[in-house]
Amino acid sequence: MSMGVPNPIDTDGDGIPSQEELQAYLNTPFEERVASPDFEAMAEMYGFASGYLSQTPALQELLDIALQRGMTDVTMIKNFIANSDWGLRYTSTYNEAEQLRLGAPEVWQATVNRTATEIKQRAQNMGADISDAEALDYAQKFLLTSSGDKTSPNYEEFDDDWLDRVLSSSIDFSKTKTLNGVTFYDLSGTAENQAETLYQLAYEYGMDTSMSNAAFTGWFENSVKRLAGRQTTTEDLDDEVVNYAMSRFPGLQQQLARGLTLRQAADPYMKAISEVLEFDPNTLSFDDNLVQQVLNSVDGQGNFKPMSLYDAKLAARRDDRWQYTSTAKNEYTGLASTILRDFGFLG
Repeated sequence: MSMGVPNPIDTDGDGIPSQEELQAYLNTPFEERVASPDFEAMAEMYGFASGYLSQTPALQELLDIALQRGMTDVTMIKNFIANSDWGLRYTSTYNEAEQLRLGAPEVWQATVNRTATEIKQRAQNMGADISDAEALDYAQKFLLTSSGDKTSPNYEEFDDDWLDRVLSSSIDFSKTKTLNGVTFYDLSGTAENQAETLYQLAYEYGMDTSMSNAAFTGWFENSVKRLAGRQTTTEDLDDEVVNYAMSRFPGLQQQLARGLTLRQAADPYMKAISEVLEFDPNTLSFDDNLVQQVLNSVDGQGNFKPMSLYDAKLAARRDDRWQYTSTAKNEYTGLASTILRDFGFLG
C-alpha cells in the first residue's frame, strides 16, 4: 500500500475534507500554505522539491485539484500529476532531449551548436556579451528544458525566462562614452534603448544621474538587467521612481500623485529661485539646500507643502548667493550712493 500523507484541507483530521474545510483552504493565500511547517515534507512526498512547487503555479493548481478530490495516496497523486497535460509535456520534453543526447550524439551536438549560435545572437540583440563556452552551456540546458530531477532542491527550469535572466547578467556596463562633456554608459541592443528610457526617467524625477553617483549607477545597472531579463517592467520602475520622489519631496506628493514628474511639479519654484539668483533653472539641483527648503516647507499644522512663489523669492533673496547677483550689486550701489548723498559727499 502506498504511503498516505495528511491532507492539508482536512484540518480536523477526520479523514474526510468537508466543504467548509475546502473553502477555507482555497481562501488561504498560497504564500501562507508554503509557510506551513508540513509543506516541505508534503511536497517532497509527492515527488517535488518544495522550492520548485512554490514557484510553479500550474503544479500548485494540479496539487490543489488532487487534494480537493480527497487524494492522500502518494502514488495516486504522482500518477495524477504525471498524466496531466502539464506532466506529460515537461516529462516528455526532457526525456526526448536526453534520449537524443545519449542515442544520437552527433545530431545532439549539431542541435546544440545551432542553438548556441541563436543564443549568441539573442545575447547580442539584448546588448549582452557571452563567450562561446557560455553559449554552448546555455544551449544544452535550454534544450533539456530543466535540470531533470524535480525532487532536487537545486531543480531549475531552463525556459525563455531563465535564458533572458542569465543573458541579462552579461550586459557589459564597463564601456562609456562622452557627449557634450557628460559621460554615459555605452550600451548596445535593447539595453541601449532601455538605458535611454531610464536616464530620462531618472532625470525627470530628480535623480543625480552622474556616473560618480554610486547609488544611481547601482540602481541603473540593476534596472537595465531586470528589464532585459523580464523581471520587471517600465511601469514598475515608473512606480519605483515616483515613490522615491515622494519620499524625498513630501511637499509635492499631491502633484506627483496627479501624474506630474518631479521636474514638472517643481518647475514654478525652480524658476522663481533662479530668477532671483539669476541662474539658469536647469543648473539648480534638487540637492540644493534652498530648493529643499522651498519644496519641503512645513505649515502651521506640521504638513509638508511648498512655499508660495512669493515666499520662495524672499527665501532666495536671503540666500548667500543673492549678494553676487547684478540686482544685489545695483541695490548695494544705490544704497551707497544714497548714504553718501545724505552725508553731503555727493551733490
